[in-house]
Amino acid sequence: AIPKTENELDLWIISELQSVVKHFRTELDAYNIEVALRPIAPFIDNLNKWYLRRNRRRFWANGLNPDKQSGYETLHYVLLTLSKLLAPICPFFAEKMFRDLGGSGSVHLELIPHAREKSINSDLEKKVSVSREIVALSAGIRARAKIKLRQPLETLSFLTTEKVELDLEVIKAEANVKNITILTEAELSKFATKIIRVNARMVGKKFGKKVQALIK
Repeated sequence: AIPKTENELDLWIISELQSVVKHFRTELDAYNIEVALRPIAPFIDNLNKWYLRRNRRRFWANGLNPDKQSGYETLHYVLLTLSKLLAPICPFFAEKMFRDLGGSGSVHLELIPHAREKSINSDLEKKVSVSREIVALSAGIRARAKIKLRQPLETLSFLTTEKVELDLEVIKAEANVKNITILTEAELSKFATKIIRVNARMVGKKFGKKVQALIK
């Protein structure tokens, strides 16, 4: 059963998991094994680099309050479900993972999970995805400027065309900045120039010989 939780990080990773399960079952039923596996690696990256990292204080806090317990239950549920998805692909690893998590019997006697559609929150998934992209881009800028993450910076400025309500406090904390400025299109023009390039291979399928004219 899906853990009962009101923590946004829990709700997000559960939603991400259900989206993976939905894709996995659809493609595996069609025998598209390679396609079925594609979202698993990005999901594990989300689990490691966002869910677990942002939950460190919560998981290591003293005592066992309801919020901490729901976090542990969510993580256990996610890993147990992941072991069932991996069972047909990584049989020995999935079996060990399943048993280490307290699974009864063998993972290969378990049914592959069905997606819980009600737990999929596309808006929340988009919110975290955009936040992660902003933080990753800011980290890239730091790396090029050779400024370490532990050094706080005054302001992070960005523009996004995604219609999503971002948690700016989370972005501040992850990017280690004191302030955030969301730019308008006009303000962005001071820093960057938009360039449109035609993808000849893609456009050529539809327009054929007209591609050169389109590029011009």
